[in-house]
Amino acid sequence: MSAFFKNNNNFRPRASKHRRITMVISSLGCGGAERVMTSLAGYWAANGDQLTIITLDSKAEGFYDLNDKVKVVPLSLLKPSTSFLDATLSNIKRIESLRKAIISSKPDIVISFLDTTNILVLLATRLTGIPVIVSERTDPRVRSIGSFWEYLRKTLYPKAEAVMVQTEGLKPWACEMFKGTSIEVIHNPVSKPPARGETASAITWDGEAVVGVGRLTWHKGFDLLIRAFAECANKHPEWNLVVLGEGKERNNLEALAEDLGIADKVILPGNMTDISPILYKAGIFAMPSFFEGFPNALCEGMAHGLPAVSFDCPSGPSEIIRNGIDGILVPNKDITAMASALDHLMNNLEERKRMGERAVEVVERFSFERAISAWDVIIDRSLKNSEKNLPVCVEA
Repeated sequence: MSAFFKNNNNFRPRASKHRRITMVISSLGCGGAERVMTSLAGYWAANGDQLTIITLDSKAEGFYDLNDKVKVVPLSLLKPSTSFLDATLSNIKRIESLRKAIISSKPDIVISFLDTTNILVLLATRLTGIPVIVSERTDPRVRSIGSFWEYLRKTLYPKAEAVMVQTEGLKPWACEMFKGTSIEVIHNPVSKPPARGETASAITWDGEAVVGVGRLTWHKGFDLLIRAFAECANKHPEWNLVVLGEGKERNNLEALAEDLGIADKVILPGNMTDISPILYKAGIFAMPSFFEGFPNALCEGMAHGLPAVSFDCPSGPSEIIRNGIDGILVPNKDITAMASALDHLMNNLEERKRMGERAVEVVERFSFERAISAWDVIIDRSLKNSEKNLPVCVEA
């Protein structure tokens, strides 16, 4: 696990009584939602709460380090469906298995991450009296889950004690979509990275580097980043492009770099558990996603003192990057604008230093302490509302 999300278990314990919290997610793989859930669960468990994480996949161990006090219950319910009927039967089985596992964990409250999993959890907990908080981890306005699932989300989310979104920009949509529901905004927590030089870099390169981090999937936009970098590469032969992550677009990205004549400058080392040494060695962080929730990778790059260049996609980057202060926002999917911003920073060491010095303020702006305090307030409020059998407080 990246040390960026370690050492979050040492804050002062809350004054409130210990709680039994069950968290549900599809898997504990290498993703932003998985990272945040692991971090939150570890903190709560270290401070005396009883934590259970239920996953739909079959793996008891996740990509990120998890506090030993957290119990993980894998249900082995993820398998491809061959037809609509098969998918329907699989989801019925998932709901039944989820219901049994949740009840067995005897929770005071359930916290679910990710859209379709949230829906399954709300169906599984119907008539149990168990309060549920659901958390959207991306931007539902641009990420479709299909008309049937969209209908279920609109119908079921108001049954939750609270609906969590990650950005202020998404809150108006959620308030309109889920009228009468408590809508809360909690940014992903950002922790101070380890000191420079504590660990060695797993990869090396000559010269400078632009670094991107994320799954190699279409919506992360790394093909556009490669095209933008190609527009600058001849002017800046000392610069490289390093993209950390893995995914099904790897072959396409490698072929694109070859076609553009920059294969020797594009490095795709795959997933890494500790990326801090690479970020410290880099000069610029790039975020080319078409859409995001509240991107951990962008925060992590900035926390390491990197000026950021990002597409101004509908949610996330504009609430993290202060344009012209600690990074540059460019129009979404605009390759030429991305290339121009990269070229500007490649040309100007002093500008990179100036922005990098301000970028580290992301650690204080979105601190782990603030995030965990906000979660605790909403959890405790939801528990009180549930105990009193009162309707959930609605945001103004």
